[in-house]
Amino acid sequence: MKAIVVGGGVIGLAASIILARAGVRTKCFDAMGFHDKKDSSYNLDSRVWALGPKSLNLLSQIGLKKISGTSIKKINVFDFASSASVNFSDYSSFLAKIVYAREIRNNLIQVARETYGLELVADSILKISRDKGQWNVYSSESIFSSDFVVLAGGKTNFLNQMVGLDSINEPDEYEVLSVCVKFEKPHENESTQIFTPDGPIAILPIESPDKSQTSGVLVWTIPKKRLVAIKNQDGQAFQECVSGIFENRFGKITLISEPVWSFASQSWLVDDSKEGLLAIGDSSHRILPFAGLGVNLGFADVQSIQDVLEKVEVSGRNCAKVGRLVTLERRIFVQTIIVAMSWFDKIFRSENNFAVMARGHAFRFVDRSKILKNLFIGIAS
Repeated sequence: MKAIVVGGGVIGLAASIILARAGVRTKCFDAMGFHDKKDSSYNLDSRVWALGPKSLNLLSQIGLKKISGTSIKKINVFDFASSASVNFSDYSSFLAKIVYAREIRNNLIQVARETYGLELVADSILKISRDKGQWNVYSSESIFSSDFVVLAGGKTNFLNQMVGLDSINEPDEYEVLSVCVKFEKPHENESTQIFTPDGPIAILPIESPDKSQTSGVLVWTIPKKRLVAIKNQDGQAFQECVSGIFENRFGKITLISEPVWSFASQSWLVDDSKEGLLAIGDSSHRILPFAGLGVNLGFADVQSIQDVLEKVEVSGRNCAKVGRLVTLERRIFVQTIIVAMSWFDKIFRSENNFAVMARGHAFRFVDRSKILKNLFIGIAS
């Protein structure tokens, strides 16, 4: 059985390794290549993820034995309008680890090459077509035939459409701001997320080389209608705005890197598998405005591929079955999470007085209920 994975980000690389472990001859393509562009600003990289225990366990299984990062010891979730909060301080073994995205990808590239001998191809995929029971994959330099194709290149909508995977575009659009920050007070490995009318904003703690616990990354997912007002603020006004949102919980918050903006697409696929072709990660589902949710759902997709390959004979004639089973295994879970989180976001952006009062009561009720806290932590992890 031969497979081609389109997209060499962490989800595509993890999927490639899982396929190779199952005995599938796998090639992974990425237009940007597979080289580490490490530079002097590496320690000021704001591209970080909050990886949950299941994602960390999957990475460990496929060869990343030591995953460096900052383990979160406490999470505080606030509703800005009602000032109500929920505190998660007794669940450290279930909480996330903050990791550098680039470091995880570099480690996966190393494992793919050195442990599994995977062929990583720096080339663009221009066309995919079906002929005589096989997929023909056209790169800028050659044509490859494959039994199984995995689309893991993010929002590669033209490839989704080309192979007949229909998508739905939701009207809500967001841009995500991430920037490295310095705190006046130590963060003590505490992550704080605040739901505001301008979108959820989170502080993700990072351990400094000097162990001072005064560094972190601020991630703010901003609705399109509020982008202009926030982008037009100068640096000083923005720092004052952010410090005010967090009510000086960390003291003065100072920006120490250039902001990085990324688009959070709200398109998702109606059906993400077809005749031995499977879309995973951001290629398949919406990017929701919660730090780390997208990458953890992507790793959940990879885990589903591994679970199915352990049950099904790996052969060319079973490719369509593998795709269908992966979709069936993850569909209900992923869609439930996405729909629930989407409504969660809409509810917390409402400034209606009744909605604010109801949120405040709900937060205080959850904060007093260990059963509900266990439920939320179980879903999040």
